Amino acid sequence: MPTPRPAFVLSAVAAALLLSGCSAPAGPDSGGPQDAAGAQSRSEACAIVEQTMIEFGDSSSELGTNDDPQVDIEAYADLSGSATERLTAITNEEVEDGAAAVATALSDYVTFLQTAMSDPTDAPELTDEFTALQEAFAEVTAICAS
Repeated sequence: MPTPRPAFVLSAVAAALLLSGCSAPAGPDSGGPQDAAGAQSRSEACAIVEQTMIEFGDSSSELGTNDDPQVDIEAYADLSGSATERLTAITNEEVEDGAAAVATALSDYVTFLQTAMSDPTDAPELTDEFTALQEAFAEVTAICAS
């Protein structure tokens, strides 16, 4: 079986980000601009999620042009790390679990890609990992759109 190329995978992730509704506007806030001194509002948290996912999708779509797939995997890991850092910094109680789930799914996906590059027999699991990533995006999108 040929080694899976990250170009397809990265393009698929970018497409999923755009199609999952991550750019949907946040719904009305459940509280005032600040529920407590310094507390993060739902709209602020959702704006972080939205901006992170847009930047991640835009950057991911630019990957996959290298002759060395490992370069793309490393760049994707860096993007995932940056996105994870932002998502896990969300403190709004309504959004933080969904954002953390996306961060975990991104991390798991990068780990899977790294494994698939070294052991192509794992490539059939791509669908499962991709589905988990899409579901995490859909969950946080639903929270922010409600």
